[in-house]
Amino acid sequence: MWKAGFISPSQRKIKYFFCSGSRLKDSPPYGASAGTEEAYGSDVASLGFQPLFLKTDSAQAYTVAQDHGGASLMKKNPNQEVTYFVLWNSKQRALYWYVMYGKDQESAAGTGIVNALTGTYVGTAGK
Repeated sequence: MWKAGFISPSQRKIKYFFCSGSRLKDSPPYGASAGTEEAYGSDVASLGFQPLFLKTDSAQAYTVAQDHGGASLMKKNPNQEVTYFVLWNSKQRALYWYVMYGKDQESAAGTGIVNALTGTYVGTAGK
């Protein structure tokens, strides 16, 4: 499942779009769908990024994370979920993939961090 939010600074609104391959009851509808436009607070604009910073796709980020400890996490639990998210780091002015081995941050076995522009390994977060 993918979720992307598109920000309109002039209208101070965000609209989320989903692409789901899941048929689970807690997932968005199967296929592509759009949410409603919502007003956002001052912190949302700082999370936005230009698409040119996203040169590495999720499959490449997964491969890099696997090469830096993820493979051993998958070997321990081959059925574990892998969750991806992309965040802009305004302090470092860089976009990062977070390849999280688990469903959420609280239960994740670990998270590999990959630069979304260069595809290079940055580090790990979590356990």
